[in-house]
This record gives sequence, structure tokens and C-alpha cells, in this order.
Amino acid sequence: MKRVYVLLLISLSVLTLHATAQNRLLPDSLAHAPDSVKMWTLRNIGDSLAYASQYVSSKQAYQQALDIALVTGDQQSIGLGYRGLGFWYNLTGDYVQAINWYQKALRVFRENGNTRQFVKTLRFISNSYDRLQNYKQAL
Repeated sequence: MKRVYVLLLISLSVLTLHATAQNRLLPDSLAHAPDSVKMWTLRNIGDSLAYASQYVSSKQAYQQALDIALVTGDQQSIGLGYRGLGFWYNLTGDYVQAINWYQKALRVFRENGNTRQFVKTLRFISNSYDRLQNYKQAL
């Protein structure tokens, strides 16, 4: 019984550390900020970390932004969250997965009439197809 208790404590400690590490991406000063500010900040952190080749933390930031968007139901942010993950997969060389995420974003932008983001996302998709040397789809 004592071993079970110790294992349970260790497991809870690891989960707590993991959750704390995830939350560190967002500055403490934004703990009480509106969700829109948190999502915008996390997407920008994701971009910065991706360009610095810190891919694990970058994906974590994009995912956290998307998670908040999904909870709030903010369609614009959901689309940007999907596109952020597509961008991450594009940077890491998984163009097929990038296209999948970009297409999710594309659907959200189309359904909500966001022409500007729709066109930008098409450009990202085209770039991914170009990287796959599928020039017909890229066009």
C-alpha cells in the first residue's frame, strides 16, 4: 500500500510539473488578460520559438492558443490556431500534415466569410504543395 501511495504522489508531481511547464509559455502578467490577448500572445510566442528552431515549445504555444480558441468558440481564433499548427508542421518538414491543418483553417475562414485569411491560407497550402513538388496542386 505504501508503494502505491508513493507512486501516486510521484505521478501527481510529474503531472503538476508538466502543467506548470506548459503554463510558463504565457507571461504571468497575462494571467488575467482577456482570452483574445492570451491567444494572440501564444501565437506570437509560437512564431518566435519556431523561427528560433525551438519546435517543441513552439508547438506547445500554438496548441495552447488553439485550445483556448476551441473553448471560447471564437471562429477567427480557431482558424488562426489551425493555421498556426499547419505552419509548425510546414517548418518541421511534414508538408502533408501542414496541408491538413491549413485545410481545416481554410474551412473555418470560408464558413465565416474571412476572405483575407482565406487567401493567406491558400498561399500557405500552395507553398506546402510546392515543397512536395506537386506543382499542379500548388497552382
